Amino acid sequence: HNGKTKQQVLKEQGGFTISLIENLPNIPRQDKGKIIEGRKQIEAGKSPNDYLKMLKDPQYQHETGMTPEEQIIYAIIHLEQTNQVIDDYSGKGSVSYQLGAYFSSDIHVPSAYWYRVDRWASLVRRGPDNSGSVIGVRGAVRVV
Repeated sequence: HNGKTKQQVLKEQGGFTISLIENLPNIPRQDKGKIIEGRKQIEAGKSPNDYLKMLKDPQYQHETGMTPEEQIIYAIIHLEQTNQVIDDYSGKGSVSYQLGAYFSSDIHVPSAYWYRVDRWASLVRRGPDNSGSVIGVRGAVRVV
């Protein structure tokens, strides 16, 4: 978002944003990511601040974090196509930080996951320095 409000983005770009994402319903845990076409998959285990630094690496050029809206759309599409949930941290997945909706002036970063025990999707917020072995990020490239 480059520090712009949603209203500013809508005024400049119109009502549509196209995001390209890797079809990766389960963010790999630490040391489980694959290297595809010279790009290492982003793995769980870092804080949002660490991920923001990592996205400056040339192999992640033009990538940014997803927004909660993009997360929801991806979750719905994946569920409709495969009958499987994404970000099932107590299964094979990881909690997903929504870096595309993180503003440094805020003290929280949105994150989403599937809670298997009660069978519900959850969107919560965490501190930007919070990390955990089951929390990761899914990158997106926006086409403007």
